[in-house]
Amino acid sequence: MLAATAMAVVFATAAHAAPTIVYDTELGAIAPGTTTTDSAGTRSTNAGATLGSEAPAADEWQQRNVRQNGVVGITTDYADANGGNGSIYFSTDGSNPSKADMEYYFSTPQLLSDFTGGGYDWLRDSASTIGSAPAPAYRLIMNNAAGGFGYFVYEPYNQPPGTVATDAWQTTLIDTSTSLFWATGLNFTIPAPGGVGPSCQSCLHTLAEWSAANTGAKVIGFSTGVGSGWNGGTFVGAVDNVSFAFGRDTASFDFEVSAVPEPATWALMISGFGLAGVALRRRRLAALNA
Repeated sequence: MLAATAMAVVFATAAHAAPTIVYDTELGAIAPGTTTTDSAGTRSTNAGATLGSEAPAADEWQQRNVRQNGVVGITTDYADANGGNGSIYFSTDGSNPSKADMEYYFSTPQLLSDFTGGGYDWLRDSASTIGSAPAPAYRLIMNNAAGGFGYFVYEPYNQPPGTVATDAWQTTLIDTSTSLFWATGLNFTIPAPGGVGPSCQSCLHTLAEWSAANTGAKVIGFSTGVGSGWNGGTFVGAVDNVSFAFGRDTASFDFEVSAVPEPATWALMISGFGLAGVALRRRRLAALNA
């Protein structure tokens, strides 16, 4: 479910709306695969080639499309740049199709032509052994007017100057006129000089161009993730502070690990409860004997 402060409301109309905090304990289990939660957060992995995902639900962030030893979750591995204790964690094992995503589906789809921008923070750990290009993607989950499903995909290395920093949080702002996306899926019209095709990773166009070529296309959700086709090395990194806007309606999300007391803290709390109970009983006895 969404954090209680947001309930099922997807958008808030405000110039600087406070982000919705998404805690690791709000994530569900994936199938197939395994999901664990401890003091370092929640993470899911799936050794097989069949995609492992949470049961579909709208208006909440979910671990999805996990396969071939991909890992995703909300953990303390990379504390975010804004002082929080967590972020979305990703890793792949270096094989194709190792993959892991975090996705958010809308209960009410939005027109691509109404999309006005968004952003995310991302980090690539230098411990990654894959080539220097890959970093977490920002994706629009799409339906075209004919009902075809797919993604418009933003990847940092496809943008000028074409390099990816490591070991430090990077803030990327997405707009409709300069940010370059490629498409994967069914029956999207590729802006000129393209055509119609199931996928075109080399067809980099702005969202304004994709929208003009695909009248009536709708955004049915957002996705961030890693892998699938990333061969030749492992990847490890993180994403946080994901946002998107349709006109004046905005949504932003901060991913955190729910505070769980350490065992020693639990012991102190239980001891405190016991002492409080003793004191209360003494006060009651004193009142009876007065």
